[in-house]
Amino acid sequence: HSSNDVHQDHEIVRKEVFRAFKEHSIWGYELPWNTRNFESDIFVPLYRRNIEKKIKALNSIPSQRNRRYYDPKRREANAIAMGEKINQDMAEVFESISQVI
Repeated sequence: HSSNDVHQDHEIVRKEVFRAFKEHSIWGYELPWNTRNFESDIFVPLYRRNIEKKIKALNSIPSQRNRRYYDPKRREANAIAMGEKINQDMAEVFESISQVI
């Protein structure tokens, strides 16, 4: 989860992941409903098949199917918008929480 995620459970998970995996690189991701100030600094280009697999995976979570931010059109639109930032058709963005090289 993003370091700016306001959901209390997500904040605890993020802190525990950082504690347990401090010897590893950690990337956060944006949950639009819970994150207002997402600091994207890692961009991963996506192909159509990638976004289709992501949408299929998100739709496999029954409790999340009716969430506006998981709507397939919104996920695709977001991927297209992020792709514009790096001159690609689509992209997924992440936040670097910890980098271990």
